[in-house]
Amino acid sequence: MLVSVCQVFATNYYVSPGGNDDNSGIESSPFATIMRAQQAASYGDVVYIRGGTYHMSNSQIASTSSPFAYVHVINKNGISYFAYPGEIPVIDMSNVKPSGLRVVAFYVTADNCHFRGLEIIGTQVTITSHTVSYVFRVNNADNNTFERLNVHDGMATAVYIVGNSKNNLVLNCDSYNNWDSVSEGGSGENTDGFGCHITTGGTGNVFRGCRAWFNSDDGFDFIGAEEKVIIDNCWAFYNGYSTSFSSLANGNGFKAGGYGINNPVDPPAIIPRHLVQFCLAVRNKANGFYANHHLGGIDWYNNSAYYNGTNYNMLCATYNSSSNTATDTDGYDHKMRNNLGYDARGTEVANLSQSASDVSYNYFTLGVSVTSSDFESLEQSLLTTSRQSDGSLPDIDFMKLVSGSDLIDKGQDIGKPYIGLSPDLGCFEYSGDPCTPTRITPYVQIGGGSRSEASSVVVDAGQTVMFSPQSASDSSWSWSGPNNFSASTREVTISNIQINQAGSYVATYTNSCGAESTQTFDVTVQAVSVDITSKIHKNYETMAYPNPVNGDYFHIKGVLEMNSKVMVYIYNNTGQLMASCFMGMIEKGGFEKVITVNGLKPGMYYMKLIMDSAIKTISIIKE
Repeated sequence: MLVSVCQVFATNYYVSPGGNDDNSGIESSPFATIMRAQQAASYGDVVYIRGGTYHMSNSQIASTSSPFAYVHVINKNGISYFAYPGEIPVIDMSNVKPSGLRVVAFYVTADNCHFRGLEIIGTQVTITSHTVSYVFRVNNADNNTFERLNVHDGMATAVYIVGNSKNNLVLNCDSYNNWDSVSEGGSGENTDGFGCHITTGGTGNVFRGCRAWFNSDDGFDFIGAEEKVIIDNCWAFYNGYSTSFSSLANGNGFKAGGYGINNPVDPPAIIPRHLVQFCLAVRNKANGFYANHHLGGIDWYNNSAYYNGTNYNMLCATYNSSSNTATDTDGYDHKMRNNLGYDARGTEVANLSQSASDVSYNYFTLGVSVTSSDFESLEQSLLTTSRQSDGSLPDIDFMKLVSGSDLIDKGQDIGKPYIGLSPDLGCFEYSGDPCTPTRITPYVQIGGGSRSEASSVVVDAGQTVMFSPQSASDSSWSWSGPNNFSASTREVTISNIQINQAGSYVATYTNSCGAESTQTFDVTVQAVSVDITSKIHKNYETMAYPNPVNGDYFHIKGVLEMNSKVMVYIYNNTGQLMASCFMGMIEKGGFEKVITVNGLKPGMYYMKLIMDSAIKTISIIKE
């Protein structure tokens, strides 16, 4: 007996400030809370959170476990929590003030979840002794993405990764104006922009495209991390200050490691080499880039620092295991490449043993002269410019090199893209003359018909579609599309296109100077009705059993008049495609197939059995 496994598609749920948790959760009848949506959702589902303000209160604390009060407990795997397209959901935590407990807005212990587009404000601290609150506390959770989060005007660290958490990505997030003004006299000692303090085994965590400013302690803090953390293309500025530049706590831009110097130290058996690359540190109270008593070296590539107390402080420590103590020493075993600094308020580079580190090709070893005339702009107000439409950091002139600067082409190739003879110094590569994207003209050919200029087509299932975009010259092409479709040629042909291949196909063209342009082809595939008796023997019924389906599989049984390629599509009662599977080529005569539908929820469904272009519809019930 042959077995086919169906791909089960996601269900969308909706949350709205005007919703009700007794609703069904569909778009026209949304839930009121994220916790109710999580209860309804399953692996692969999407929770869309509508715009507006969600005023949280103590009554919405999901659970407590001293010393924490968890408002949202995210413990179901594989669910996405997205801002509704074009809208901004604001989660206001200012009225969540549990007595004697640390506040955690989102406690994430699930794997493979994705958070995108949420704005969280006002997370509180109520404890006056040593403490800290968190917006996202990620504990023993793997493969999660935290994207385009906007965390501000609270008292808590935005994203804090702990435990054995692996392969989490914090992408294009902002954390600013966060100051614990309550505990320990209001110094704000523990309120960082972002933190990662994983234990041994917590590998693969990355912070990319994030900004941290006006946080009362540090911008990025990875003290005590027992595995390598990557900080890529991030900005830290004004940390250690209030918004009026009153002095608060430590004030480091990137505190990239360290285990402290107080007993007991207890470092991991293998000291990790963190990677800080293409990052920007500006006017932080203490240090722009800080090794923070690390017990070994860190990799620092293509970073830029301006007007920090010290631009690069490479302070390390040595560990005495017998006494469990550490002693500060000049930085050793660091690898520094292509770094740039200018106009530190105190010292440019401090606590670095150049003889005990690899520090070639940096502004302080090359003998170059760095002046304000090397830069397009040093206007700090540009740093808070709005992000680009895709969530990436703003494209600003701050610390970009001008034509003729002797900092251009002075770096060493570290395996990252660059323009010119060699990489430039700093986090911004000089691009030379503006590179203009090349216009793409869309052409489509259906079957043996003529080629026509079009970007949206409707075709019948089984036809052949050729996309033939045109540009002024050929350089580099790449494609993306439904079902992980990809290609690297200009022309793309899809033969025998089927309903599950409908969707948007995106061609990306990169011209010779590196500018990208895209063209989207929208394809609708419609089923073709053919007399089913030409495929299925008229004297035999084609059936699905057991029906109702009371498990994760059922049988399809029938008799074919001729050899046929067979597909199965399952729709819900609103016409949404819920699952599909390819049964392959079935020979003429009797057949029986087992169809597995792991994850299909209880309800009424309509199954379309498509044999080449012929269709038979069967109603099924999933219990």
